[in-house]
Amino acid sequence: MYNGSCTTTITNSTFAGNRAQKGGGLYKGGGSVTVRNSIFWGNTSTWAPSQLNADSVTYSDVEGGFSGTGNIDLDPWFIDGRSSSEAPTTAGDYHLSTGSPCEGGADPTYAPVDDIDGNSRPYGSGFDMGADEDVVPVNIAPVLYWSGDTGYSSDGVEPNSAASGSDFVFQVVYVDLDDHVPTTIQLWLDTNDNGFGSFEVFEKFDLQELDSTDTNYLDGKLYGVTLNLSAAGDGILNYRFFGSDGSDAASGIPTSIRTLTVGM
Repeated sequence: MYNGSCTTTITNSTFAGNRAQKGGGLYKGGGSVTVRNSIFWGNTSTWAPSQLNADSVTYSDVEGGFSGTGNIDLDPWFIDGRSSSEAPTTAGDYHLSTGSPCEGGADPTYAPVDDIDGNSRPYGSGFDMGADEDVVPVNIAPVLYWSGDTGYSSDGVEPNSAASGSDFVFQVVYVDLDDHVPTTIQLWLDTNDNGFGSFEVFEKFDLQELDSTDTNYLDGKLYGVTLNLSAAGDGILNYRFFGSDGSDAASGIPTSIRTLTVGM
C-alpha cells in the first residue's frame, strides 16, 4: 500500500506476504499514517522498511518490531501464510490459528464490531489484532432418529418379539448438521437382563453403515447390526442407541431406553 499525501488511519487490517520496492506492507511517501490493531508480517521490499513506515503504530503485530503502545513482534500463526516470493497470489489462508499471540491484543477503543468474515468481535477475553477474529466454531451435537422403514417407524428393532435363538435386526439414522462422521455409533443391549439401564462393556455393539456410498451426514445416514439373541431373565431386554461426533453425545428418541422380548 502506498500513501502519497492523504491522512490515513488503518484499523484491524492484515498486510502479509507482499513485496514491493519500498515498504513491503505499506509505504508513506507523504501525508500521515496511523495504524491500530493490525498485523504486518512476512512482507519484503528492495529498500527499507520491509514492513511499513508510519507516524503512529499501536496495538499491532509488526515483524521486526515497531515502537508504540501494545505492539508485539511475534509470529501471528496464520493458518497458511505464504512467502512474499509467491506474490502476487490468491493462495494462502490468513485467518489466525487458535492460540495466536494476536488474540486479545487489540485496543477495544478502535476495534470494529465484526471481522472480515462478518463474525462478531470480540470472541473470548478481548479483541484480536488483524482482520480476522479467531472464532472457535460451536459444535452442533448429532441427533438419532428412527429410520421410518417398515417395522422401524417407532422403534429400532425388527422383530420386537421372537423366540430365543432368533435374529434381531437393529437400525437407526444418524444426523449431524456439521456433517461430522460419528466417532462412535452403537447399540447398547442388556443381553443378560441384569438391571434397567445397566449396560456393560460387552453389551455395547458397534453399528455398521448400511450404505457405504452415502457420505452425507446432514440428511441422515443409516446404521445397523444383526444379533442372534438368547433369552435371559424374564426375556424382556432393554436397549438404546448411542452416538457421538467426538465432541458431543447424540440426542434423540433412540437414545432413550426401549424394550424387546426374547421368548423362553
